[in-house]
Amino acid sequence: MPSVFSARGLELMYRVIPGAPLHCLGSVRGHSSARDHSSIEADGACRNPVQRGSKRCVPCSINDALHASSLHHAHNRDRIEIDPEVRRHLAQPNDLYLAAFRDGSIKVGTSSAWRTEERLTEQGAWLALIVARTTDGYEVRNLEDAVTRKLGIPQSVATTRKVRGLLQPTDDSTLLAKLNATARDVATLPDFDQRTDRSVEPRTWRNEHAMAGPFRGRLHEYPHRLNTGAHQVRIVDLCGRVAAVTTVSGDGVLDDGVSGGDVLVVDLGQIFGVEHEIGRFSTDEIALQGSLF
Repeated sequence: MPSVFSARGLELMYRVIPGAPLHCLGSVRGHSSARDHSSIEADGACRNPVQRGSKRCVPCSINDALHASSLHHAHNRDRIEIDPEVRRHLAQPNDLYLAAFRDGSIKVGTSSAWRTEERLTEQGAWLALIVARTTDGYEVRNLEDAVTRKLGIPQSVATTRKVRGLLQPTDDSTLLAKLNATARDVATLPDFDQRTDRSVEPRTWRNEHAMAGPFRGRLHEYPHRLNTGAHQVRIVDLCGRVAAVTTVSGDGVLDDGVSGGDVLVVDLGQIFGVEHEIGRFSTDEIALQGSLF
C-alpha cells in the first residue's frame, strides 16, 4: 500500500527535465481480468514508454479499459461473464448522488455506499445530494444511466470546468437550489421507485473546504504549466486534484485562512508522469491579472 499523507504545506520545488520521456501511471491491479505485463515492477510502477498526449502505456491502457468495461457496463452484461473480483465489488450497497461544482455544473454519479463521501472529495465536488441507495452496484448503474438518458445529466465534469468554477464561483445557494431541483426530477423517474431502498433518507454533503479556507477567498489561475519549466510553490489546500498554491518566495501565511500573498489554483494532473529534478531553480516571473468581470 502506498503511504498516505496530507498535501497541505507540501512544497513543490523542481524543474522539468527537457526531452525526458513521460512515465506511465500504471493500471488497475488485483483483478483477474487484468493482463499483467513484465514492465510492472515490484513497487507497482510501470517502466513502459508513454506517447505524448497520453498518461499510460498501451498495455496499461488496455488493462484499465478492461477494468472499466467490467465495472461500468456490468449492468448491461450477463453476470456470469463479469470478472469475479468485479462481481464481489458490485455485490454491496451503492449510493446514487448528484454532485455540483462551482462553475454550476451538475453530474450524476455512483459509489459503494461506504466510500461515497471520499469519492466526492476525490472528484472535487463542492456540494452534493446523496439521493438514493440501491442493494447492489448493478441497480445503481441502471438508475444512473436512466438519469443521464431521460434527464440529460452527464456522468462527468471536465477538470477545466472545475478550475473555472473556483476562479469564478457560483454561490452556494444557487448550487443547492439546482441540486434540489434536479433531485426532484430524479425522484419522478419510474426507475427511482423500482430500484432504490426507500428506507434510506437523502442527505446533503458539503466539501470540507466549502465553509472556510483559501477557496473562499479571491483566487487567480497559476499562469504556467506544471509540466514544463521550473516551479517553486507551496500547496495550501486541495479541491479534488486542483490545488490552491502560493509561491514559496512570496509572503503568504497559510493556515485555515490566508493572510497576505496571492493564492493561485492549478490542476496537479499536469505533472502526472512528468520526469523532473528536485531543487530550487530560477523560475519564470508570475504576473497576475484580475478578472474583468
